[in-house]
Amino acid sequence: MANAKRELDRQGTQGNLGEWMLFGVLLTAGACLIVMTTVAPHRSKTREFVDRAVVLEEQVIRLRQENALLERKIVALKRDPWMVERELRRRTGFLREGEHRMSDPGHVNSIGGDQGAESQEAGQ
Repeated sequence: MANAKRELDRQGTQGNLGEWMLFGVLLTAGACLIVMTTVAPHRSKTREFVDRAVVLEEQVIRLRQENALLERKIVALKRDPWMVERELRRRTGFLREGEHRMSDPGHVNSIGGDQGAESQEAGQ
């Protein structure tokens, strides 16, 4: 009878071991399934966010440089009246007497300053 009892104990332990192994395999498979359905798709989103952050950081750098340039221009316009005049004339396209503006490489516009060229053209 002791022998039979030992045999039943041994079989019961092996049966419990098999159940625990099956439980472990199912638990591992479930964990893998959760990772594949929740974590993996978010990795691509994370990569997109990182790429977007890099682009935005480059844009911030460019805008800071542009801002610094505009701030220097503001200071120059506030301090130098000639700078104001030059900027206004540049924006509006007005020329002072004797100034030349290049509209294209072969053509010079002038106002009052270079009349010799105009009279030569008229004489021909």
